[in-house]
Formats: sequence, structure tokens, C-alpha cells
Amino acid sequence: MWALGTRTGVLPALLLLLPLIDQAFAAITLSANTSINALVGNNISMTIEHTPATLSPIIIWKNSTISFATIYAGIVIIDESYRDRVTVFPSGSIFITNAKLWYSGNYTVTLTAVGESSETATVQVTVYEPIGVVSLSAYPAQVTEGDSSVTLSYMLSQGQGTATWTKDGVSIVSNSTYTLSGNTLKISNPNTTDSGLFNCTVSNPVSRNFGVYNLTVNVKPAGLSPGAIAGIVVGSVLGALLIILLLVLLVCCIRKRKGQKQRPSASYPNDKSKNRAQMDGIRTVEGRTAALKADWIAASVSSSTLRHTPPVYNTHNTTFRNAFISTISGVLHSNDTLSNRTDSTVVGMTKKMTKMSATQV
Repeated sequence: MWALGTRTGVLPALLLLLPLIDQAFAAITLSANTSINALVGNNISMTIEHTPATLSPIIIWKNSTISFATIYAGIVIIDESYRDRVTVFPSGSIFITNAKLWYSGNYTVTLTAVGESSETATVQVTVYEPIGVVSLSAYPAQVTEGDSSVTLSYMLSQGQGTATWTKDGVSIVSNSTYTLSGNTLKISNPNTTDSGLFNCTVSNPVSRNFGVYNLTVNVKPAGLSPGAIAGIVVGSVLGALLIILLLVLLVCCIRKRKGQKQRPSASYPNDKSKNRAQMDGIRTVEGRTAALKADWIAASVSSSTLRHTPPVYNTHNTTFRNAFISTISGVLHSNDTLSNRTDSTVVGMTKKMTKMSATQV
């Protein structure tokens, strides 16, 4: 009886322990959201689930290499540097408040149970700023047919994202005319058909914004091409420089010739000295001639009064004539640089006085 009773009492006890044994050796299953995109200032919730639900494993959360939260049997331990922003629930889920850009990164959760292998899950968190004002501009600002290209570009007041472009509502893709690169749209060889309303929409997983630009491609003006106009301008400048050079050379030649004409002779240091010497010679001749003429007149008067003494008269006239000729010759020899005009005048006066003297004789 005792044995049977014993056996009878043991069997029900074993039956009661079977569910606990099954739970202890049950496999752990972990599930969590693998990617989270959050806006700056918003909250981040990372929820996990594991089976069996009645199991109490050790749960550890890590960010990079820091273990910031540990949960076991309802006990939660949070690292001091995370206590101001992380809330940990007994189930193992966490809640982060007021997200910042540097909260972005990989968060890893690990579950470990007695007698079972560990299970790990990773959640990638990315925190974005909202897309700010989208400003569009064009370079060059004025576009004309025949230009090599025009480039549209956008700038954001804040945030980052991916841009998509449209023209008059039609999506733009890279081709021989349009080239998309970074924050720019390049239009090669623009013409009037490229005029229109361009829209650039910048978006990220949590926000979006857009900007517009009305591009006008001007008609190419009729007439000379820009290259021809540039050639004319360059030719005009070179022609003007050549003319200036020729004028400078001409002035230099004229000045050189004047310098040669004004160069002083060997007899006189300069033209002023030469003219002064000529004038002095003329004055000397005129003075001596006047004196001789006065003596001749006086002699003539005397001869007319004293006609009875012809020898004296003749002698006086002869003496006067000889003295005059000697004086004139001396002047001519001493002033051999007088001009031809002066020499002619003196010679004429000499002949005249000689004739008058001969007549009296």
C-alpha cells in the first residue's frame, strides 16, 4: 500500500512539473522593428516581443559599445548617462524622448535564458531634421540661345534629403540635355524650348519641401555673333595702338630734324651770336662810311671855295678816296662772316664813293 501510495503520490507531482520543464527548455523567439526614422524632437519607441511570454530572460540593450539598460525578473537597471531620456519597460521595450540628431545609430537587444542560446536583434535609428526652405537659383542669371549651358541649383535652410526635378510638371531624368548631379541641374545648349517653370522637391523619410524657378531663355539677337563682335573690338584696339605708335615716331623724327637745323656752327656758338656779330659789322661799316662821307663833303666845300689851289684839292680828294677804300677793305676783312646782303651794300657804297671822288678829281 505504502509503495503504491508512494507511487500514486509521485505520479501526480511529476504531471504537475511537466509544464514548468517544457517552459524551461522552450526555444526563445525575439522580434523587433529593425528600422526607425524619427524627426528631431519627437519620441522613439523600440518594442520587442519574445516567446514564451512567461519566460523571464535577461535582456540587455546596447548603443554602439555601451550597455545602457538591463532587465531581469522585473528589475531594471539604466546607465546614468541615459536616465534623462530612456524609459525601460519590464517586457524589455524602451522609449526615448526628445530625439536629437546624435541619437542616430544602431541599437542592439540581447535575450539570454537558462539552458537556451541567446537571441539578438538590431534596430537602426535615424533622426532627421525637417526640410527647410528650398531656394533655387540659376547661373548665369541671363540665358540666351547659343550659350553653352545654364545650371540650376538649390539650397536648404536646414535638413538633408533627396531632390527630384520637374519642368512644367513633367519629371526630369538625366539625358543629353539635362544632367542631374547632387543639388544641381545642368541644361546644355539651352534654347527657347527650355524656358518654363522648374520645380525641385527635396524630401527625407519624415519631411519634404519644394522650391520653383521660372527660367527664360532669350532669343538669340540678329546680327554679328559674339565672336565677330569680339574680333572687331580687338582689331579696333590694335589699330588705335598702331596709330599712336606712328604718331610718336613722327614726332620724334620732327624733333630730331629741328635739332639738327638749330645746331650751332663752328664759327659761332649759336645763331644769336652769329646775328649779333653781323649787326656789329654792319654798324661799324655804316659808322665809318658816315664819317668818311662827312670828310668828303667838307673837302668838296673847301675845294669849291679854293679853286685857285687845285693841287691841294686834288691831293685832298686823293687822300680821302684812298682812306675810304682802306677803311672799307679793313672792315670787310675783319668781318668776313657778314651776310651776302651786307657785303653787297658795302661794296655798292664803296663804288659810289669812289666814283664821286674820281669825278671831283
